[in-house]
Amino acid sequence: MPPTLTLTPTLTLNLNPPQVLSYGFAFLSLFALFLLPSQKEETQRRKATWPQKTWYAVFTLSLVALALTYSLIVNFLSMFESTMCLRFAGGDGCEEEQAAAGKPAGVVAQMLASAMPALRALDNATTHNATFHR
Repeated sequence: MPPTLTLTPTLTLNLNPPQVLSYGFAFLSLFALFLLPSQKEETQRRKATWPQKTWYAVFTLSLVALALTYSLIVNFLSMFESTMCLRFAGGDGCEEEQAAAGKPAGVVAQMLASAMPALRALDNATTHNATFHR
């Protein structure tokens, strides 16, 4: 049987701000509709008169690809027990004793184990003097 979650005032105070932020950004995105052309004629006029800049598309797609890559990396790091302790993956920080637990089995685990020193350095560099409260 899964554990039950009791709704307490503290839990409500912790859950409400992210929910309000999520709804706020959803409603804020509706204002982008005003940037769209209203009819086919206006679209054709914009296409004919506005300058075309390829670097806008390259920059936008690169930014989306970078965000997706970062998101996937953090999500995958939080799945594996050997890396879920990293702060930027949602953990409390790794101790050196956790890395000396032994040689991991499997190709993915070996790759993660070989990358752990670099991940720890990145974790320490990105979360230096930062405190996270759970």
